[in-house]
Order: sequence, then structure tokens, then C-alpha cells
Amino acid sequence: MEKVELLPKDWEKIELYMRAGSNTKRIAKSYGIDLEEFRLQIKQRYGQEYQIIVEKFRSQGELMVELAQFQRAVSGNIPMLFWLGKIRLGQKENDQSSSMPASQDNIEKDHLIMQLQHQLQSINGNQSKTE
Repeated sequence: MEKVELLPKDWEKIELYMRAGSNTKRIAKSYGIDLEEFRLQIKQRYGQEYQIIVEKFRSQGELMVELAQFQRAVSGNIPMLFWLGKIRLGQKENDQSSSMPASQDNIEKDHLIMQLQHQLQSINGNQSKTE
């Protein structure tokens, strides 16, 4: 492939693509540049290894997404507020099973236990009176 000279406006778009997490091979191909040539141009432009630059821009993009989510949440987007609460704060919805009423079997067992405890107290109370 012939060497392609990227213009400043091209680099602005490339930086945006990297922030968006776009595939580097796809970026290079869109400009008609061989991947190795593209990596070399990145190193020449930024003075650091290709991988370091790509990670830097990707991290910036992730921060931009987090900021946009946060701004939406605090500006009144309730679903986003709930989502961030779950993700960032570990909040969760109440377990449905704990808020459901006990089954009838459990209610009947509890009632029987209470009746037996009452009878036992009555028996113990009567024994105290006869002694």
C-alpha cells in the first residue's frame, strides 16, 4: 500500500474512534492504511507505543460514557439513577420471596405451636396452684 498522509482533521476523527473503542484494524482500513503502517504513524505522532495510546483514548472514552450516565441520572432520568445505584452502590431490589405472605401450611403450623405453648403454660400454671 502507498503511504497515506493523515491530516489533522483525520487525527481528530481517529482519536474519537479510539475513544469509542473502535477496532484499530477497521480504523486503519477506513483510511486505506496498512495496520502496521497505522501503528507506526500513531507512535510517531504521539511519541509512545501504539498500545499505550490506544488504551489512553479508550479509557478517556469510558470516562466520557460514565460522565454522561451520571449526568443523565442526576438530571432526573430515574431508570438511569436506579441502574447506577445497582452498579456503583450495589443496591438491589427487595427479594420477592421475602415479601410474599407465608404459605397456609406454615400459618397452620405456627398456630398449632402457639396453641400447644398456651396449653403447656396452662398445665404448668395449674400444677403451681396445686402444690
